[in-house]
Amino acid sequence: MYLEQFQKQQAYSRSNLLNIRNRAVKESMTDFCDLSHRKELVAEVNGVYFYDDSRSLNTNATWFSFESISRQIVWIAYGSSTADYSMLKRFVNEHVETVVCLGRDNANLIEAFGRIAGNIVFADSIESAVSLAAQYAKADDAVVFSPASRIENCELCGNRFQKAVNNL
Repeated sequence: MYLEQFQKQQAYSRSNLLNIRNRAVKESMTDFCDLSHRKELVAEVNGVYFYDDSRSLNTNATWFSFESISRQIVWIAYGSSTADYSMLKRFVNEHVETVVCLGRDNANLIEAFGRIAGNIVFADSIESAVSLAAQYAKADDAVVFSPASRIENCELCGNRFQKAVNNL
């Protein structure tokens, strides 16, 4: 909790230096939480890097996460009927080899990436998603769990992802 408060104070101080409006800072702080589950390297298994980015609950956050990874990606995502994936299409076309779809509402993911991702596969649990991602990933790839849509409990999902990776 103390670390989270410190991080918020640092962000607020920097925003004042950059003349960012207080309203914009306040709005972004309501969703801010600590940095666990934010592009957190969980493990390297057989030359594949597994990242827990389960706090990326919208396509914008996922885009920023992907932009900072300089490897080919196997993406574990949650489908959403309301998500606008258009901002991710170019990146997915160039850097994502496989999309592993979780959840029940994957029509939007299939429509957005069905023709541009190398593979689209489906998993019924985080554990099976990790297993599938490990099968499709090659040495030096990154497997990134970044939902890109609202999920019920991102921390619990992130913990399950990390446990599944550590059990590979």
